[in-house]
Amino acid sequence: DVKRIEARRDLHKRCDEIVNKAGKFKSTYPQGKFAVIVYYPFVAEQVNVRDRLQSPDVDSVAFAAQTDPSIESAARMVLAKCLT
Repeated sequence: DVKRIEARRDLHKRCDEIVNKAGKFKSTYPQGKFAVIVYYPFVAEQVNVRDRLQSPDVDSVAFAAQTDPSIESAARMVLAKCLT
């Protein structure tokens, strides 16, 4: 899943949506891996996002900025974690 969370007020709602989507995915594909790449511009608060996404159904979380290299790096990180 790839999400943009651009406002602090949307943090809880968007994280809940992601965790719910992960749960639905895992109920359909129990052996599947669910990874999340998040754009959240408040870098100092990214730990809050990671904490909100803690779930047995979420296998990997990475953060990306708006640049192609940043998105590519985040994708490589989640793939590396999910494929090991």
